[in-house]
Amino acid sequence: MKMKYFRFLYGETGQCFLHFGELQDTKEDETYSFLYLRKVERHVEQIKSDRRLFLFPRHVNLVILGSADEETLCTLKELSRDMQIDTLLVGKEMPAGWDEPMSIKETVKLANGVYQTETTGWYFLAKSFADGTVALAHGLSAGVPKGTFEDCVMSVKALRKGALCRKESSPDGYGCALGCALYQDYDVCRFRGSDNKPTFGTGTLLFGGSEDETTCHRLLKETQAQVGEIRFVGLTAGQVRAQMSVLQSMCMGDAAMPEKGIRRYLIGAEDLDGSAAAELFRNGWDQRAVLLKNGEGICCSGLLKYAG
Repeated sequence: MKMKYFRFLYGETGQCFLHFGELQDTKEDETYSFLYLRKVERHVEQIKSDRRLFLFPRHVNLVILGSADEETLCTLKELSRDMQIDTLLVGKEMPAGWDEPMSIKETVKLANGVYQTETTGWYFLAKSFADGTVALAHGLSAGVPKGTFEDCVMSVKALRKGALCRKESSPDGYGCALGCALYQDYDVCRFRGSDNKPTFGTGTLLFGGSEDETTCHRLLKETQAQVGEIRFVGLTAGQVRAQMSVLQSMCMGDAAMPEKGIRRYLIGAEDLDGSAAAELFRNGWDQRAVLLKNGEGICCSGLLKYAG
């Protein structure tokens, strides 16, 4: 059987929100890995996180800086000691005195505020704003023909210091995804589209923190057009009301989205105020609010099975 495996990690380290992804396609014999880092404005961490939670590989194709501040750059330098980075994507000029690690092959500033690429059948969209913050969206490309895949499952679980994932001796999206699909509780990631054909929802949308409500809606619609159903949403404390408005419209089935019944994970690594947190938890059984703290994270690993 030919598969497209994926592994996505969402967590915090130091004072940064961290998102790591790894893709492996056994039909096309392709692999791709990426990392997103953004400063957390109102930090909830009480215990320094353990980098070993995240099982990074030694080679990462793309790193996106959601913010280019001292905390994020320090975290990047620490991580890059153990990995080779092909491309570093930034939203604005790096600060004076920035000593780029030798492990980074090239640094690219977002041209016209937008970066788009498609690789291993996965679509990536990064958008920068005036203050240099960057929002990121990715998921199974809308350009993949319907009927390419016949099934999709994923497992979502907590990462904690006392319960690390140790199914594999080395970080490997193939082994993680297959192991969790076989031995963990999992979600079925498919629903029927308007054409009554199976549609698979695998998308992630991470807000940069500088978007107003209009920009949030525009970003969501553009993301939906490219990757379809959004499963994971990264929230920021600064613009949570604008983001909540977008989430509510998404959950109501706007923009040709399916109705309630699609499980989504709303992830915050910042100290959301009580009313905002309560609103997240009241949003319905299908909306899973996750507040990262104490060096914790969550991991999503899964697979798309090719038809035939």
